[in-house]
Amino acid sequence: ADETRWAVFVDVEGKVGHRWYLWVFHSRAVVHYVLDASRSAAVVDAELAGVDHGVISCDRYVAYKKFARLHPGVMLAFCWAHQRRDFLALANDYPELSPWALGWVEAIAELYHLNGQRLQAPDGSAARATHHADLQQAVQRIADARDGALADPLLAAPAAKVLRSMTVHWTGLTVFVEHPWVPM
Repeated sequence: ADETRWAVFVDVEGKVGHRWYLWVFHSRAVVHYVLDASRSAAVVDAELAGVDHGVISCDRYVAYKKFARLHPGVMLAFCWAHQRRDFLALANDYPELSPWALGWVEAIAELYHLNGQRLQAPDGSAARATHHADLQQAVQRIADARDGALADPLLAAPAAKVLRSMTVHWTGLTVFVEHPWVPM
């Protein structure tokens, strides 16, 4: 699921401005687009009414979090591309933190690489099991590095903010590890 701004140059009663939102809900069977004046959780509730279990691959937008909170059988899989973007923004905004941030970008690239190797190996094969174990270890290394960095009292505040976000979203970021069909 995702949403993006969409300009609509039609006056609608009760709507101030031209900013609407194009939402997309995608499953194996269907791609469903919704154009709505709102970016609220009500759109997600209306479109996914009756869904009480499954996985939603999404960004960290609060509307999806609210839906999952109200539907305990729904699991959110957060996007590693967004986490990577946080580190790239940190590197751009704080050049003195750039080497540190780009190290995290490399660690995320390794996750993509290891997951790709796992997915290319035949299901149930020894190669798949080996690649899965390698991926699990890489995920653990990232978690350990994150926790170690957050324990450092000298960690720059902007860097700590990115790592705290990673911590908050960790469960959703790691859904793909045990559910290989879920994209990173």
